[in-house]
This record gives sequence, C-alpha cells and structure tokens, in this order.
Amino acid sequence: MLMHSSFKASSFAGVIETEGASVSSVQRALKEILLSGLPSESELAADVPEKYLDKYDDYLPESLLAKGYGAKAYDIEGTQIWLQKNIL
Repeated sequence: MLMHSSFKASSFAGVIETEGASVSSVQRALKEILLSGLPSESELAADVPEKYLDKYDDYLPESLLAKGYGAKAYDIEGTQIWLQKNIL
C-alpha cells in the first residue's frame, strides 16, 4: 500500500522499512489510504512481478493470477482493523 502511495518500501520478517520518509509522512499516508479506501488484494497483487505459487499457475490469465496471489498474500480486512486501531 505504501508503494502505491509512491513510497520506497520493503519488508523482511514482518518489518516494513521506508526509505527517505519520516514517520509522520508515513502515518499521514496510511491515514489517507484508510480514509479513502484500501486497495483490494487483486489491486495490490497486480504490481507483483512473480505471482506463480501453485502447480498450474502458468496456465492462468493474469487477472486470475492476481486474484489468487492477492487472496493468499494479503489480509486487507486485518490491515484495515489494525490501521483503525493504530493510525486513527
């Protein structure tokens, strides 16, 4: 979500790092994302270059790959709950 908001971000072992961004600018961006509506799992997955997880994924169209990958990789509902508790 932060990368969708033009932040340079990466994650490792559950830690999200943003390069060249202050805590307050990240908080502001997360609040704006929350208030304007979080992207869907498929929208987030669309930016992932390698979505092949399962045996027959090579045969699926991009739209189904994004939907499947998004469902496995992202928890938008949980993210929304966390943001509401910690950002608002």
